[in-house]
Amino acid sequence: MQAPREQIVSSGGEVNVDGGLLVGANAGSFGTILVGPGGSLGCGFLSLGDDGDGNMVIEDGGEVCVNGLTFIAPAFDLVFQQDGGSLESGLGLQVAGRVFFFAGDSEITGDVEITGNGELRVGPAAGSIGRVTGEIINNGSRTLVLANTTLFALGQVSGTSPFEGTGLIQLNGGLSPGNGVGSIQFDCDADFGTGAQIFMELGGTVPGTQHDQVRFNDVSLAGTLNVTTVNGFQPSPGQELKSFSSNRVAAKHN
Repeated sequence: MQAPREQIVSSGGEVNVDGGLLVGANAGSFGTILVGPGGSLGCGFLSLGDDGDGNMVIEDGGEVCVNGLTFIAPAFDLVFQQDGGSLESGLGLQVAGRVFFFAGDSEITGDVEITGNGELRVGPAAGSIGRVTGEIINNGSRTLVLANTTLFALGQVSGTSPFEGTGLIQLNGGLSPGNGVGSIQFDCDADFGTGAQIFMELGGTVPGTQHDQVRFNDVSLAGTLNVTTVNGFQPSPGQELKSFSSNRVAAKHN
């Protein structure tokens, strides 16, 4: 049995589901949920996709609140567009598909974990803003911040997948490269807030495998740098480890 083609929640409409909400879960099923102006949707957990097809669009101030986990399956999309909206996920958002901060100023409240071929994208509409209040664990395909857009990362950023594009990522929470010791690449501009906590692990002389490495295109540094040794490593006096690489660095002062 196919799911309805489209369900729209708008104009002050409110939908609350005590249990889970599944979209495109079964083979041959498809569906779209649009949460628009003045609309709100609440549920226990949310799963976008599995064997079916479809997506969810949040726009014009629409609000989605999930008490548990939100999961986006491969080939499924969660799209924030027009004047933006918000998603609150109590147990975080797992992205194996795609999240688009397509246009407007939108926010995800909770942790975001990007896995497999998953992607987080800001833009292409100029002036688009995406905000993530929790951690961003970037282990998917990529995070893409397009020209004239901004991604605000209010929690810690970790993982090994690249941050691409020519926009700006504002790292107000901080950075912990890799999953343990690892490396991470920022092609987009990066700006660390004064309260950011940067964690680097030193476990040997090989960058990316024995000690953390971060490569930037254009970075503005502030906050606190925390360096710890791991795996019993003891640096020698005068020894230099290339943990940071950047074409241009600007230092900010508190």
